[in-house]
Amino acid sequence: MESNYLYLFINIFTISGPLLLSFDKKVAFYQILPKAFIAAAIVAVPFLIWDEIFTRAGFWGFNPDYLSGIYFGSLPLEEVLFFFTIPIACTFIYAVINNWFPTNALAAKEKRITSGLFIFLIPLVIIHHEFWYTVTTFSLLAIFLGYLRWYQETPYMHFIYRAYLVCLIPFCIVNGILTGSMINAPVVWYNENAFTSIRLGTIPFEDFLYAFLLILANIVVIERLSERKAGLIR
Repeated sequence: MESNYLYLFINIFTISGPLLLSFDKKVAFYQILPKAFIAAAIVAVPFLIWDEIFTRAGFWGFNPDYLSGIYFGSLPLEEVLFFFTIPIACTFIYAVINNWFPTNALAAKEKRITSGLFIFLIPLVIIHHEFWYTVTTFSLLAIFLGYLRWYQETPYMHFIYRAYLVCLIPFCIVNGILTGSMINAPVVWYNENAFTSIRLGTIPFEDFLYAFLLILANIVVIERLSERKAGLIR
């Protein structure tokens, strides 16, 4: 795995599945793919600004031993691609699960889940206010969840929760490698003063909520762009 193109290979591997399987007749993800790319581009803008600011501040950074050497500002090419390959792959998982299994037991509980997450995040923001990565991620997720719970009708939240749970499997593999699992040093390093230092394996706890915010934002945008039924069901 030790290669200057490791991060690039991870991006290619992540997006290859959705592209190769996009012509499945039941899902027809190729029809959704252009809007999935547009949604990823829209959501990538604030995330890349956030990424650039935090990289410049030294809250996290990237190991050049695993990079191609192409940069946009402070961000390597591979990091920019991350905000397209990961969301599109997760949107693919979302669409596949929902078309193959349209019945979802979480449907009756989605508002309670969203309210519970919102209530769970607020004290964490206060408790961990000195950690920039922690407080920023938890605050933005709480605000977005509050908006979706009380101000915007979101009849597909139960689909998002279910898809996120499934996405955690490839997430732990990909993010595990990026944070140092199975390789000599992490591809992405974190300043211990910027987060709680709580890790699951090599993955910072905050990454799980960061990933949820990224996936949630992408699916909300693509659902707004899509003419299909809620959940990207045909």
